[in-house]
Amino acid sequence: MLKVELGGEFVAELTLFELWSGGHTPNYIRWLVEAWQSQGPGTLRAIITNRFLKQHEYVFRDLLNVPGSVIRWTAIDDADEVAIEAARTRAQAVDSASGKASETAGDDTLLSLYWTLLQKYGRKFPSRHILLMNLDEYLLPLSAGRAAPADLSGIFFRPNYIYRSKAVSDEFRIFDVVQEQLVRRSLNHPQLRLVFSYVPEVAEGLHGRETAKVIHLHNPVQLPTRHASLVEKATIRSRLGVPADRELFLFFGEIRGPKGLWKLLDSLRFLRADQEARICLAIVGQAEAVVEQRLASELKEIGASTQLMILRRAAYVDDTELFEWFTAADVVIAPYVRHAGTSGILLLAAAYRKPLISQDYGAMAKVVRENSLGLTVDTNDPTQLARAIGRCLGETPPHEWNAEKAYGFALNHSHEKFGQTLIGALQPFLV
Repeated sequence: MLKVELGGEFVAELTLFELWSGGHTPNYIRWLVEAWQSQGPGTLRAIITNRFLKQHEYVFRDLLNVPGSVIRWTAIDDADEVAIEAARTRAQAVDSASGKASETAGDDTLLSLYWTLLQKYGRKFPSRHILLMNLDEYLLPLSAGRAAPADLSGIFFRPNYIYRSKAVSDEFRIFDVVQEQLVRRSLNHPQLRLVFSYVPEVAEGLHGRETAKVIHLHNPVQLPTRHASLVEKATIRSRLGVPADRELFLFFGEIRGPKGLWKLLDSLRFLRADQEARICLAIVGQAEAVVEQRLASELKEIGASTQLMILRRAAYVDDTELFEWFTAADVVIAPYVRHAGTSGILLLAAAYRKPLISQDYGAMAKVVRENSLGLTVDTNDPTQLARAIGRCLGETPPHEWNAEKAYGFALNHSHEKFGQTLIGALQPFLV
């Protein structure tokens, strides 16, 4: 079990603050830790949850959390974690029931709690600068000018307002207008220094217009150290339970509302019988209990009514298993629904030279098309998604995919560059 820091007896140069345990953030923190060990100007501290530590031990596994260490970490109190989980469960219940609201978009109780805990732990564990690993969760208090325990920077993930012209309802348009106002007000917060965004249009649109500086940050990926041979791929597929006569379509990552899993399952009902007989769908990633229960029910019904083979791996997987799933895959599916940001799944598909099926909306669509990563479709339409799956069956890949161009795109987004860029930009505020 990882040792947790107990007291704030020193001032860290930089504190990473993250109250969520899923998504790609554990990897981001690990890559920042690695970069900091070689170029950080002092001590890096991470404030995270116990759940994070239990699920992602690899982030700090080979490090000592003792006085004098360059890297330190601490988990929030049990009572605070219970309060977060309760508020998050309420928000996710709305998300699961309606498919509309999300915890970072509309649950004022949860967002208020995030800010309260930032203030609490920012005072308990002082730092020259705080990096919010998900700035989206703090826009409301920042826009209101609430005082933070130290100067701040953050990573902004979901700039929905950038794609307002494609909004399909008044509800989304209102949200986009509100989000843009919150972003602009937040960028004038006297303690907010840098905002990092994976979407170039955000940096371009906000450059020089507010007091905080906006920097385009390349979404990172850890490239495979090697590419498996055909013999090794066959061995891996057999070990994972993939029949030799089926093509493996991989849905990977933590299962949450915008990732489009339910739309994907809907699309399976529009496949022809001969297509069903050729497909093995692997759904790999952790899900909350309420989501897992619904998923189990739907997979049982699909299994009983179709010839599809579906593998379910309900867990966070380590780097070794990630390598195996992406090596075994023939096609990667990332059917996000109206997701305005980007996704590391795109980069993983590119890094492993696998064709991708993704949404035709926002930054993801632009990245897929410009770098020949694969197909973009209206993921709200299950018939379009089914047609895309059908196009990827067989020996001839879709012409929209170019394996070498896609891999070149991944090379430009290495995780080493990610850590170097972040630390280099933050350096003036750490000394």
